[in-house]
Amino acid sequence: FPGADLADGSCAHPIIAGRVSPLLPANHVTMTKGTGLVHTAPAHGMEDYSVASHHQLPTDCLVDESGYFTEAAGPELKNKNVLEEGNEAVIKMLQAAGSLLKEEKYVHSYPYDWRTKKPMIIRAS
Repeated sequence: FPGADLADGSCAHPIIAGRVSPLLPANHVTMTKGTGLVHTAPAHGMEDYSVASHHQLPTDCLVDESGYFTEAAGPELKNKNVLEEGNEAVIKMLQAAGSLLKEEKYVHSYPYDWRTKKPMIIRAS
């Protein structure tokens, strides 16, 4: 079915009981870049920020300048590096909630630092 059929729908948060997220259209989400249904992280990229701003969503940043989850991310994630033990913690949280459908290794198209060759996390400033 076309993505437009999902317009004005919502999804239950896989971990936070009672939290509902709206399904929003976004021009930067295409079938050639994935499934066409993605999460939005308004504090971590221009396209996501634009969608959030258009729909008046909060742009809270749950990651500090060193790449670690902040206290706002919750006690299970606080002080964990997003690209290291933070990923593993999120996977375990999803498994515990019965919300993980599939897990597989994926090479994400993060921007990379030309000096260290390590992925960079974009944060709102």
